[in-house]
Formats: sequence, structure tokens, C-alpha cells
Amino acid sequence: MTAKEREFWTFLDMLVEQHPVVIDRPKGSFHPEHPQILYELDYGYLEGTKTADGEEIDVWLGSSGEREVVAVIATVDLVKHDAELKLILGADEKELEIIDAFYGKWGMQRGIVIRREKQ
Repeated sequence: MTAKEREFWTFLDMLVEQHPVVIDRPKGSFHPEHPQILYELDYGYLEGTKTADGEEIDVWLGSSGEREVVAVIATVDLVKHDAELKLILGADEKELEIIDAFYGKWGMQRGIVIRREKQ
């Protein structure tokens, strides 16, 4: 891992440390506007943060409950006409695969998981 990459991941960790994680779509729940969309893992946001669309930064929380950023997922949504970077916290490899598959199931949205290299 390059120094620049280490710094990127460290900055993400600092951001997570500074803001509470709010889970508004717990594991097993359905999307409030699209009831066919099931959340197989906890999904929420970092309270007090902001993205380009004015919303808070989205997070997936793995079963370990750890708040370390293990990966990010870059998403593109052709319905909303946007692209986002969502944080993945405390997820294992199987959970990363679940998150990756989530963005290929629902219409016009796709994503790519970018894993944090172990140091």
C-alpha cells in the first residue's frame, strides 16, 4: 500500500471516529419506498456528514460491529443520476460479497467494492 493510499484509509477512519453511525435500515428490513429491496446487513449513515447531494455519508455495517473501514463501494444510479462512495465498516469477506451483489439486483444501480489492503 502506498503512503497516499494509507492516508486515504486513515482519513476515512478519522471521519468515522468523529461521527456516530446511525442504522436506519437494520438487517432484515425492507427499503421504505421500494419494498422488494431487502437489507441483508445493517445500513445507515454517518450523522453530521454531508455528500455532494446534501445527504449524509452512507455506511454498511458488518456483523463484527467494528467501526474500521474495511472497504468502500463506489455506486452509480442511473435513475437518480448520481454516483456515490459508501463506507463499509467491520464486514468480513462473505458480507462484502453480499454488499457487492446488492448493487446488481435492483434495476439501474451498480457498484464496485474497493477493499482496503491489509497492512
